[in-house]
Amino acid sequence: MINPKERVLDRIEQSFNLFTKNKDNFLKLVLPLFTYKLVFTILIWDFISYWLLWNLDLQKTDIFSSSYYLVIFFFIIVWFLLYLTFLVWFLLYSIKSVKDIYEWKNIDLKSNLKYGVDSIIPSFNTYWYIFEYIAIIPSIFIIFGWILFLLWVWDLWVIIMLFWFFLLFVFMIYRWVKTSFSLYSAVDYNHYTKSNFRASVKITNWNWWRIVWNFLLLTIFSSIILWIIGWVLSIFSTGIFDVIDTKWLIEWYFTNSISPSDVDNVKKSIMDYYNTFYFNNFLISIINLFLDNIKEIFFIIFTFVFYKRLKFEKTWKIDTNVKEKTEDNEQKKEIEL
Repeated sequence: MINPKERVLDRIEQSFNLFTKNKDNFLKLVLPLFTYKLVFTILIWDFISYWLLWNLDLQKTDIFSSSYYLVIFFFIIVWFLLYLTFLVWFLLYSIKSVKDIYEWKNIDLKSNLKYGVDSIIPSFNTYWYIFEYIAIIPSIFIIFGWILFLLWVWDLWVIIMLFWFFLLFVFMIYRWVKTSFSLYSAVDYNHYTKSNFRASVKITNWNWWRIVWNFLLLTIFSSIILWIIGWVLSIFSTGIFDVIDTKWLIEWYFTNSISPSDVDNVKKSIMDYYNTFYFNNFLISIINLFLDNIKEIFFIIFTFVFYKRLKFEKTWKIDTNVKEKTEDNEQKKEIEL
């Protein structure tokens, strides 16, 4: 177990050392989440979009004019929910793995993946506490406000909306920051309870600006590095306007209709886009996904180390206060004697 350092730049260095020290742990941290996102966001989703574009009826502009589109819409919703569910699984796996390397343990791939599966449903408790802490009150006010709007109670509606904007700032910005370590604390103790959630919020007391500054600095550093890499990769990519005849798509966009004789031309343009633009950039898409995944894992490591630092400081203050009170009581006893 390491001793998390106080300064943000020192913690960034500390997180980098944890991330890169062990090659086996590095691969076990990066590859599971990367593989999952590769399958879901590139392979499956792009296959679906390719199929949808090929079977798209360009002469129907009303998406609800056919049961075909309703089926597609339902399928996309189901896919998105599955994506979020699996994302929670791999997020829990990643946090548990970061906890292992923080404690100088080797990552047990099978055990941590099982932990992620077993903890999906309990983690919904923590997500609910986060939602309740951040959004429940603003949600009630916005519902109440829209009821007043529908009832044409304009004066009261304006007051409610102004107060809602104030609540939105306090809850969605201030309180959102205070929940930064909730899931990390839940995984650390393996307790997805209300008391654990409150304890994770409590360690952020008097540290709001410090938390914002830490994550802002880390975001700036990582964004600059990824921007430079992305700029280099863009040199080798193919632009969409280099390969697709946009005349047909522009006509469709502005007129919301297209003649039957042009349907085949539009489909050919779409397929040319996929066959040239998409497949030429497939490797670059994978590289960008891999880099984004490394950034995400590094953020998880840094957040866990930062969480441990705040927890250490809180414990240190409590121990110091207890020690001072004990010494004061002993001095009082000596004076009384």
